[in-house]
Amino acid sequence: MPLPGTGLLTEDPLFLGENNYYYYDSSPCIDSGDPEDTDPDNTRRDIGANYFHQLIIPTGDCNEDFNLDVLDLIHIVNLCILCEDDCPDCGCADLNLDEIINILDVILIVGEILDN
Repeated sequence: MPLPGTGLLTEDPLFLGENNYYYYDSSPCIDSGDPEDTDPDNTRRDIGANYFHQLIIPTGDCNEDFNLDVLDLIHIVNLCILCEDDCPDCGCADLNLDEIINILDVILIVGEILDN
């Protein structure tokens, strides 16, 4: 067994099963390969022959259905702007990335919806 060192993986790679060399989403192999190379999903290269496809949820897609639509707009207005206490995590709603959820984000998502 090799000694731990630079570039060596000594943890369980968390394969899905015997003779199934795809990864669980908590695998240490994900995004741990060559930092100069990318996988087909445009993330850092994974270690191994297979890559773990990571779906990137677009900013504004608050219900995480991979579509920017009126449901996301309702979420942003009702839960992120009008809510005063006990609000959910509204990081999805900050479309202009200024760390403030406001009418500018609503305008941006309306524009995105109309463009689709």
